[in-house]
Amino acid sequence: MLVSIPGDASKASYIIQGEGDWGDVIGFVVTEDVVTYVGKNYFPGR
Repeated sequence: MLVSIPGDASKASYIIQGEGDWGDVIGFVVTEDVVTYVGKNYFPGR
C-alpha cells in the first residue's frame, strides 16, 4: 500500500496492489473517496 498526502491543495491518494492465487498482480487507486483505477500492474516491475 502506498499513501500519497501532498503538502499543497492536491488530493490524497491510496494505491493498493497485490497478487492473489490467480497469479495476476491487481491494483486499485482511491483518490479522496473515489476509485480512480482498477486493473493489472499499476506499478509494473514491483
